[in-house]
Formats: sequence, C-alpha cells, structure tokens
Amino acid sequence: MAAALALAGAAACSHKRSNDKPVYSVSYPIQKTLLHAIVGDNAEINTLIPAGTNPETYDPSMSTLVSLENSDAYFRLNTPGFEEAIMAKSGNGIQTVDCSRGIKTINGTHGAGHADPHVWTSVKNAQIIADNIFRNLKPESAEDAETYKRNYQKLKGLLKATDDSIAGILAESKGKAFAVMHPSLSYFARDYGLRQVAMETDGKEASPRQLAERMEKARKLKAKVLIHDREHSPAQAKNVAEQLGLKLIIVSLNGNDWREEMMKTAHAIADN
Repeated sequence: MAAALALAGAAACSHKRSNDKPVYSVSYPIQKTLLHAIVGDNAEINTLIPAGTNPETYDPSMSTLVSLENSDAYFRLNTPGFEEAIMAKSGNGIQTVDCSRGIKTINGTHGAGHADPHVWTSVKNAQIIADNIFRNLKPESAEDAETYKRNYQKLKGLLKATDDSIAGILAESKGKAFAVMHPSLSYFARDYGLRQVAMETDGKEASPRQLAERMEKARKLKAKVLIHDREHSPAQAKNVAEQLGLKLIIVSLNGNDWREEMMKTAHAIADN
C-alpha cells in the first residue's frame, strides 16, 4: 500500500478535474450519505471504501488514492488501518477533518488500548459526524452557504427522527441480549441499552474454547437473534446460529442504505 500511495502522489500531478466543483474525499459510505445530504450536487464526493466492503481489511486501489490526492478536503473517521496509512503519507496540503471529534469511544472490543472503530453504527454518532462535516465545509458562495445550512438543518431533523424511531422500536427491549460474530454494534447497543454478545475475541476469530464460552454466554443471556454484518464471511455465523437456535439476520453496516440498515437492526432485536 505504501508504494501505491507514493505512486498516487506522483499521478496526482497530471490529474485534472472534470468541472469546477470542489472535490471532497471521505472514508466511509455513511460519511458520503451525510455529506451529500448537506452539499447536494455542489461537490464531487470520493468514497475511499466501497459500500459492502470490510473496512478492517480493505486496501484502497491506486485510482482511489489518486482521487484523494486531488481533493480539496479529506473527511476521515480516525480509524486504524488504511486511514492511519493514508495519514502517515499525507503531506500535500489537503485539508483533513477528523469527523470522530466529540464521539465518546468504546474501548476493549477490538483489543486492549484500541477504540471500537464502528462509530457509524450509532445515530447519535452520525449526528456528531454530520456536525463536524458541516462546520468544516467552505462554501464557494453566500448562496451555497445558505443552501448548506438549510440542508444541514433538514439532516439534523432526519437523524433525530431516526433516533426517536429506533428508540421507540426498542422501548420494550432494554437489557435485551443479541449475538454477533464481529463486535460491530457496540455503539448501537450502548445507545439503546442492549447487550451485545460477540463470538469473536478482541475483534478477531476466537479459539474453539473461547467460542464455546461466548456461545454459553449467549445462551445464559437468552439471546434470540444473531445479527451478522454482510461485510464479514457468513459461514461461521450460520453454524453458530444453528447451534444456538438463533434467527440469523444479515445487515450491511457499511452500505449505502445506512438508515434502512439501522432500522432493520432495531426490528431484528425487538421482534425476536
């Protein structure tokens, strides 16, 4: 990846924009959803991680990195892995915005000393991300500034309505347990008073003994559903769900239909 980043920097010199719109790069599809809700078609948005991709193993292509090098701003989420590599190689004057600023992170799900990177699985966190995006935009005109402000207020209303809807769906589910393979829903569980039981250990595949212990915990907590992120392999999830007699629900947490997937997750827990 380091070589690709170096090549991207060189290739950027010959790249030209197709129009005069500002170009913004984001790391995750959720950021594109929020950014587009604010700026509409007044900017080009380059997403580094394609929808449906596992962000913890993804390595951006050189064409993606070239697009990043030609961006007016890069909105990141301060997650480990590819973002760290990009930031280490950055130095071309691109404005960089940490969209996770102000989010209270959860530690311990992905190893000691590491913050849980799946901050976008919380509607409340999505509002913080949207705040950080809006505050760091540089409208090209007074008209754009008014448009962005108006769109941002609409977005805030939609996020608040989404949070309220999910809270309503889960109103009778406080303390309820649900199983997952990878601990992707820690922030969702925190928001709505749920108990996530991850089959993995520190965000990595568990040993047979550890897996047996996690499965026993899911039994004791009377979990009824296993929610599995489509970006991870489903084979073991199907096996665990069958052994525990759990309903297996597949969601796409790093997809384009973020709001729909959050609602689907809430219904999966409340209805099982």
